[in-house]
Amino acid sequence: MPDFKSIYWFIGLIAFLIGLIIGFHKYVNYLIDKKLNDEKVINRIARNLRPYLIFNEAGTVILDEGGWNYMKSIDVEPGVSGEEPRKITISPKEPLRRDPIIQCLNDTPVFMLKKTEPFDYVYELSYQAAIVTEASAKITSWQFKIEILK
Repeated sequence: MPDFKSIYWFIGLIAFLIGLIIGFHKYVNYLIDKKLNDEKVINRIARNLRPYLIFNEAGTVILDEGGWNYMKSIDVEPGVSGEEPRKITISPKEPLRRDPIIQCLNDTPVFMLKKTEPFDYVYELSYQAAIVTEASAKITSWQFKIEILK
């Protein structure tokens, strides 16, 4: 006759271990969900994945979302009339794997990238192909966004 006490003990041990594994799994998922819902953690992840910064025509940084960590300087040269910027030079602290994405938040100028030594990025802006609207004719402060691709 089989020893039922040993069989029940073994089945109980297996059930306990399965419950322990399921409980541990749920606890780890709870901790992960708790961290991913934390705004500080989300901001830190966003800054590391796709850092960017917004600056104006004077080269002053308005909003930094981790992009300044990669920059040494940003120089903006005004155009002939002194209104719209004509050249933007971005100097990173170290070589970037990919060219940074730059866009104008006010209008739609055409950006022509020219690299210089050692690893600066010089963007020449052309407004000839830009769409001129009534709103763009009244722009008093130009804002640009640089996105660093890792």
